[in-house]
Amino acid sequence: MKRISFRNVRNMALATMAIGLFSASASVATAAETRTLRMGDTLPAASSLAKTMKEWTETVEARSDGRLKIQYFPGGQIVGAKDSLDLLLSGTVDIAYTPPLREASRLALSAVPALPGLPGGAVQLTEAYLNLLQGTLYDVELSDLGIVPLMAILTPQYEIMTVQKEVVGKSDMAGLKIRSAGGVQGETVKALGAVPVSISAPETYTALQRKTVDGALFSFYSVPIYKLDEVIGYSTTNANLGSYPIVYTINKSVWDSLEPDLQKILQETAREASIKTAQFSDDDAAANVEKYKDKIKPVEMTGADYTAWQEATSAVRDEWIKKNKADGLPADTLYDEWSKLVSGK
Repeated sequence: MKRISFRNVRNMALATMAIGLFSASASVATAAETRTLRMGDTLPAASSLAKTMKEWTETVEARSDGRLKIQYFPGGQIVGAKDSLDLLLSGTVDIAYTPPLREASRLALSAVPALPGLPGGAVQLTEAYLNLLQGTLYDVELSDLGIVPLMAILTPQYEIMTVQKEVVGKSDMAGLKIRSAGGVQGETVKALGAVPVSISAPETYTALQRKTVDGALFSFYSVPIYKLDEVIGYSTTNANLGSYPIVYTINKSVWDSLEPDLQKILQETAREASIKTAQFSDDDAAANVEKYKDKIKPVEMTGADYTAWQEATSAVRDEWIKKNKADGLPADTLYDEWSKLVSGK
């Protein structure tokens, strides 16, 4: 039998120890390189949008080879519609649904897509808004607030959806109580002669069912998400009442702590998901008009009463610019940039 020397035994032991130490160090390094961020919103967990957000988190993890993970909490589990921005700024969550129309004082200019009057589908509007968010809006509004935009999805144009009364023009709006998301939407409802009632999207079904409101501003895309076909009887199809900006932002200090390649992955995947979702929403909105026509009668407005409608909504834009300029905000130049981005000029 071959004799094993003490020196060989010692060398083997040292080699084994070195391998063990290296493996332990590698495991610690891998664990240290993995970042986990918390994201919250109020979307119903079963909705197509919530599923899109879940798919986005999976894409981020895959694209980053597991170095960046996002824990997703939909359905208001950790943030509500009215406190999401505050919880984001306080560090309770790292990424949050940040609705400009719910933050009229702090995100006044970011609400520009909700202004009525400009034509355009969800994809066209989303692409324009992403450019605006990551450029001028970030410089004049988001940066000082301490947030960085990631995802932005603009819904197809909003319509007036009512329970019992058919709206064929401005005169039909008189006295109706109409749900809005607040901010610019509320001003639009008032300009049309109705009474705005600020209600979050998940609460709309109950408000319509109980006749707390007579109708709501919504896109046909949202009909199945919030089961509006069970409570709505009529809807305009050419009201052109602007779009609802669905925005997700990340706490700026968290953003700054991420490595540049992880920042790039977040931005690229967020943009891809935004455009993809906007395309789905355009397609779904068009399909839903036909799908639910036996439950929700589609109404195309025409004639003098529709002209009065358009004049009233144009005044909303002018007043929005005037009010924000009085507050020292560059609303006129921002709106000009927005309209050019939407038109592609």
